[in-house]
Amino acid sequence: MSVAPRRTAAAALAASALLLTGCQDSAAPAAPGAPESVATGTADGIAELSGEQILEQSKVALQQAGSFRLTAARTVGELRMTGDLQAAGDGVTGTVLLIAGTAAPRVQEMSVGGQQYVKGGADYWTVLTGDPARAKAITRRAGSRWVRTPAPETSIAGTFGLAGLLKDLQVTGMVMKGPQTVVKSGTQQVPALTLTDSGNPHWLLYVATEGEPYPLQWETETASVSLSDAGKPLPAITEPPAGEVTDMATLVGQTEGRDTGRSVSGSR
Repeated sequence: MSVAPRRTAAAALAASALLLTGCQDSAAPAAPGAPESVATGTADGIAELSGEQILEQSKVALQQAGSFRLTAARTVGELRMTGDLQAAGDGVTGTVLLIAGTAAPRVQEMSVGGQQYVKGGADYWTVLTGDPARAKAITRRAGSRWVRTPAPETSIAGTFGLAGLLKDLQVTGMVMKGPQTVVKSGTQQVPALTLTDSGNPHWLLYVATEGEPYPLQWETETASVSLSDAGKPLPAITEPPAGEVTDMATLVGQTEGRDTGRSVSGSR
């Protein structure tokens, strides 16, 4: 079968991992909206601190949370991802809607124990390989199993686990305190304080002023995130049973063997 040159499925998958915002609901969530501005109390006194101190306390609270859910939307290049994530311990899991041009495949994602797993249909593999025929072959051979792939820093955990979220909270200028407000966190309305970055007009953060000073919502040039259930007991994220897993390298090798010697990238 003649195939135009394109990147390998494994390389494409590693690149696409940067774009993942995982979700657990079948519908793609909307980006967090602007909260209602109201006067709030400051039971924990955090609003009396400087902007920089509040930001640092919010980072510490997030690091110590141990688990959380988040609704997120992120753009990388020409790709747009939306979804809902659950993070617990070193694991992150969910289902992401990957919007690439007119294609919008949905894929299940899991990163745990240093391993990354994906479960997607032919539309997902077509976006990654650029080859509908190869994508159908991969989908057929994977069946209902998870596909284990490399988990680099650009995996779902590296991007929307703790490390990725802390990168979102980095600033380039002075942290400026704004009005007190109330934001939606899951099903709750939580008093919060607005923070902005004097060096980045696109950066906006709302930090809880009651309970732990969690970062509740934030926006950057490429991301919009809403956090909920931070620090609450959430289901443990565990690796899928061995019988429900296949390796990416195995799938690529199997499909290459049926393609007259050509690799997924189209090179011999």
